[in-house]
This record gives sequence, structure tokens and C-alpha cells, in this order.
Amino acid sequence: MQSSAKKLTLCSSPNIAFIKYWGKKESTCDEDRNIGLNPSLSMTLSKAQTKVTLEASQNFEFFIQDKIASPKDQEKISAHIKRIEEYLQKKLSPFKLSSSNNFPTGTGIASSASAFSALTCAFISWMEGNDFLQKALQEKTQDLANLARRGSGSACRSLHGPFVEWNDRSITLHKSNWKLYDTILIFSKTEKKVSSTDGHKFATLSPLFKERLTKVHDRIEKVKKAISEKNLQLLGPTIEEEALEMHEIMRNNPHPVEYQTEECKKFLKEIQKISSRDFYFTLDAGPNVHLISEKPIAHLVKMLLEKSSTHAEIWEDEVGSPLSSC
Repeated sequence: MQSSAKKLTLCSSPNIAFIKYWGKKESTCDEDRNIGLNPSLSMTLSKAQTKVTLEASQNFEFFIQDKIASPKDQEKISAHIKRIEEYLQKKLSPFKLSSSNNFPTGTGIASSASAFSALTCAFISWMEGNDFLQKALQEKTQDLANLARRGSGSACRSLHGPFVEWNDRSITLHKSNWKLYDTILIFSKTEKKVSSTDGHKFATLSPLFKERLTKVHDRIEKVKKAISEKNLQLLGPTIEEEALEMHEIMRNNPHPVEYQTEECKKFLKEIQKISSRDFYFTLDAGPNVHLISEKPIAHLVKMLLEKSSTHAEIWEDEVGSPLSSC
């Protein structure tokens, strides 16, 4: 994190949910936006980052990936500025905002989580300074989590790490020195046709959704136990079951959605044939596979891709801190 009177730069990393935030409560006001129907638990990454830079300007200007932000994105950013202003009871001075990801956007790698985590912290730091921000992250944890959550639900989990549980309006930090790796297989960089926002709505219409809600609390407890014991053999099957169920719910509803590509499906079938594994998969709302392990496995992944006759870009990441210098 770097800052000066006229310029500030901050980075935040996405998180991969072991237990998914999928399905939202109905909201009647902005304060109730993006509250999950079930608790979720995630691992914050480190190498994938959203970089946000604010520079003093005569007018508010918003750029994403070096292009003028779309009207939809400008509306989202402006709404978030208003939330921060209301929280701090101050008006933001005008700035030029530049936001960019060093990983593909809108493909199931939680780009909105890192974006709104970074924006929340950048706006607060711009107004009040970095010392104020760091103190607020420690002492006003729930306040900042709720601000970020209103921009994008899972952003509340990207404010902290390494493992964060989110339930309704509160987050719980699970501290651990468990070194986990996330080897991400990028089967497609094409932005998904059905957004996560629509996916949340469609999921609740599935006949499988109510049954899912009866299983989530047990899975949360298993993941927490796995983190506490550093037990990959307990964590792995739990997160795989959770991910497969999420995608099955999307296929089985009045608005069927298929997030997985054919190559993604082929690869998953190939690794599920392996009787004894020291890595396990999960997926978010996209075709890209996250392989969780206790050691780097890129060399093994390349062999498995060849064996399954599939092609993917490999991104090697690992558990890390949520906010960092860029």
C-alpha cells in the first residue's frame, strides 16, 4: 500500500470459497444488500490481485483495465462512494480511479471480491489516511465488512485472511499458519454469460436448493475442523462435494446454467478417477478449476492436462494476506 496527499495505490486479493455464498436474502434497502442465505468460508489468495490507484483530479473519473469504466460499472462505483461518504459522514474529494486485475475477470476467480475490498479500503484511506484504515480494519472489522459486502457480497471475506467465515452481517477470522496452495486452471478467459448476480437468483429456484441449506452448517464445521487440524483429507472431499452441488443446482432450475466448459468437465472426470490424491478441487461460478494442495503441483497438473487431452493456462497461487503493497 502506497499513499501520498495526491495519490494512493492499494491492492487486494480475491478469495476462493470452500463453502459457497450462493443464494441471497431478499433486501429492501441498501444496508441489506448481498446477505447470503447460508454461511460461507473462504481462503484468501495472495498473487492474484486487484490494484486500485486514486489520483487527485478536478472531477471523478473511473478507469478499469485502462479503459473508461462502463456506465454499469460507473454506477456501481458511484454507489459505493456514497456508502463510504455516509459511513464517514464526509464528502470524498474528486479523484481519478484506475482499477486493474492481474488475473482474468468474470471467470470464477472472485474478481468482484478483490475489487470491492480494494475500493472500500482505498476510499477510506483516501479520506482518512492509512493509519485510520489499519485501525478500522482491526477495531471496526464488522463495519468495514458490511461496507464491502454491500458492493459485492464476497468482498467482506477479502478484507482479511487467511481463512474467513461470513455469516449474515458478521465475519469471523480463522487464523492459521496452514500453508495451502491454489493451482488455478484457466480453461476460459471469456466472461461468463450468466452473471453471479443472476446466478444467485436462479439458484434459489432449484428444487435442490432447500436440501443444500440443510447440509451447509455441517460442511462449515468440517472445514473449520480441517483448518484447525491441518487435515487436507477432511477438507478435500468436503469442498469437492460443495462445489459439485453448487453446479448441479445451477443445471437444475427453471433457468438452467452451465458454467463448466467441456474441457473443464473432461479434466474433472480425469482427476476423479485417481483413487488416492493429495490435492482436491473446487470451482466458483465459472469454468476454471481451483486445485487445493499442501505443496506446489503445477508439474503434476501439466501431466493430467495432457492425459485428459485438455488445455488450460495454469495460475499458481497460495494462501496469503488480503491487502498489500502493489
